[in-house]
Amino acid sequence: MKPARFMGGAVAILGVVAVLVSLARVTASDPFSPLGWLVGIPGAVVVILTLGALYEWLVHRFIYHGPSRVPMLQSIHVIHQRGHHWHRFPPDRYVEAGPIERIPVFPAEPYALCGAPRPRLLAWAGQYALYMAVGVPLAFVPAWLFTRNPLFTGGCVVAGVVVCYFFIRVHDVIHYPAARMIERQAWFRFLDRHHYIHHIDNTVNLNFLLPLGDLLFGTLKLQLTAHQAQLWPSFEQAKRLPSAPASVAGVVEPGVSRDVAVAS
Repeated sequence: MKPARFMGGAVAILGVVAVLVSLARVTASDPFSPLGWLVGIPGAVVVILTLGALYEWLVHRFIYHGPSRVPMLQSIHVIHQRGHHWHRFPPDRYVEAGPIERIPVFPAEPYALCGAPRPRLLAWAGQYALYMAVGVPLAFVPAWLFTRNPLFTGGCVVAGVVVCYFFIRVHDVIHYPAARMIERQAWFRFLDRHHYIHHIDNTVNLNFLLPLGDLLFGTLKLQLTAHQAQLWPSFEQAKRLPSAPASVAGVVEPGVSRDVAVAS
């Protein structure tokens, strides 16, 4: 990715946000006017989706898939890169059957599974709390401080809570398919294929719900290369593969070709 392209994309996202925040500030004195409603509800949703795409892209690229000297950030990286991508859901074991399992986060054990409802709930809450830890100081609080608009701020909070829920839920459904209604939707099928490519090449498709950052920053990838298609199952095959016990042995880390992994 070229720095100039990243800067241009970031400026575009922040420019859209700045316009909507300015309108929210202007309508703060009468937030329930027609323009106030338009800015306070649809405008807040656009702000959360666009800012969320930027934040997610940065966190996914530089924390989830980037090693760190900071212990907490390194723990997140290990759980995601080693636990989720390499150990739990490598491209040739992209889906699992049964109840939705999670990797423990208290303490972090990238090669373990919760195995019971309470630890699963704690792991889910930890993941949700991580998203809220980004949303509160970087979206919800600034929404109020910059606009003093209760409708717009409330819209941002509600949109953020819903987006974070759907982020986790859609990701769960992708890896634990069960012929749900959501799985028949065109947008879901696109995101499923989009995410599968990311499991093969961790440097692309870093956005999940809204690939806006990928589009603007040049990391959007719509199909595998011929070499990748030879190394890994097709998307259709990956979604049909039976589950198998997770094992580190013989699993190639996503983004690393089989021949390179064998040679090393």
